[in-house]
Amino acid sequence: MKYIAYVRRSSEDKKKQVQSIPNQLDWVQKTTSALGVEVLETFQDIKTAKEPGREGFNAMMKFIYSSPEPLGIITWKMNRLSRNPVDEGAIKFALMKGKIKHIYAIDRQFRESENQILLGVEFGASTQYSIDLKSNVNFGMERKNKKGYRPCTAPTGYLNDPYALKGEKKIYIDPERFNVLQGAWKKLLSGAYSIAAIWRELNANGFTTRRGNPIPLSTLCGMFKNTFYAGYYTWQGQVYQGKHTPMISPADFDRVQQILG
Repeated sequence: MKYIAYVRRSSEDKKKQVQSIPNQLDWVQKTTSALGVEVLETFQDIKTAKEPGREGFNAMMKFIYSSPEPLGIITWKMNRLSRNPVDEGAIKFALMKGKIKHIYAIDRQFRESENQILLGVEFGASTQYSIDLKSNVNFGMERKNKKGYRPCTAPTGYLNDPYALKGEKKIYIDPERFNVLQGAWKKLLSGAYSIAAIWRELNANGFTTRRGNPIPLSTLCGMFKNTFYAGYYTWQGQVYQGKHTPMISPADFDRVQQILG
């Protein structure tokens, strides 16, 4: 019997240092050599499996159904294949139809007409992990909102706390950029500077974003319209008063909006 291989890495996997794609591919090569089997094709995705629609997974299923003979799948873990009931059903149906004869993972093996209950439990655990992960993320965001800290990346001029627990991370001023951008607000309020003039002056003075790049003009325009700099922010349609240090007062923010028309 011939095999195909499937590897996947997603964003949450990267944060948790879960087996990377190169490591998975290395494991596949060693495993196939040890088993003495042939791998016809390797499919991969760099995307979460929480939702159906992965290009690599769909291409794999198309390959399976176009094959004149049944195939086996080699994958590092069962949760690499699926974390949602739609893709789970696709794998289980292909097993039932005899298009897949064997699934080989580092800690599990599933064959046609064998271990179907265990296969359901394995996939069910993967799907439940995605549900729990989403619930925990939403809970953490809501908890952070209640504390007055916007639950996403802080805009230019501010920094996220990289060390606190989820839901507890505060937003601090960026000591390298806060005062410079505060000066940009004052220049716009004076009426003597346009946004373009302020932007040119920032670049001439070597101002950069946290990534070390010159600040784009669009980012600067967006800053002058962002209520976050006046101490407020909007999350899921609701306005919150932030606990972060405002760069300007709400009254000055309104004056800037009048200047911008």
